[in-house]
Amino acid sequence: QAASAILRDHPGISIDWKLDDGAIRFAEEGCDCWVKVGPVPDDTLIVRELARVERLVVGTPDCLRGHHIATPKDLSSLPWLTLGPFEGNRIELFDKAGQPHSFAVQPKFASDSIFAVRETLLQGLGIAIMPRWFIASQLCDGTLVEALPHARAAELAVNLAIASGTKRPARVEQFCEALEGWLSENLTVF
Repeated sequence: QAASAILRDHPGISIDWKLDDGAIRFAEEGCDCWVKVGPVPDDTLIVRELARVERLVVGTPDCLRGHHIATPKDLSSLPWLTLGPFEGNRIELFDKAGQPHSFAVQPKFASDSIFAVRETLLQGLGIAIMPRWFIASQLCDGTLVEALPHARAAELAVNLAIASGTKRPARVEQFCEALEGWLSENLTVF
């Protein structure tokens, strides 16, 4: 959505968008900037936090029906669908007082693709931690519901990384400004 909006509003820009959660080398890749959800593991880059992503535990109403869920640990017995880079086999949730609750799970489905986890989630095969912005329409229409409304996973930073010591072309500056604008309209800006 962000890339489409940027292309529509800035017709002179072209984007070569690579989706890869691993570390990258700017010089080898020839990239202008790196947008990363979570920490940027390269201290040679200039990193600016643009937003924070709220993440909640959700499932379909049918998947949650019949389960008594009063505390974060009550979620441990449900089938879990996990996003590998962030949850894996360990779930950590925070209650409304900010106290952490963690527990081990044996995921029914695990993937490094948020799209695959969301599709499996929509099929009613388990519960998952999802970013609110990514499932907003399903929350609005009731396809997905929060499993425990007062429990949240840790927020994740959306970081913009650029190479240090180089002059950036105007198109890169336009892209960064447009991305920050899109994030301010669609995520909670930090």
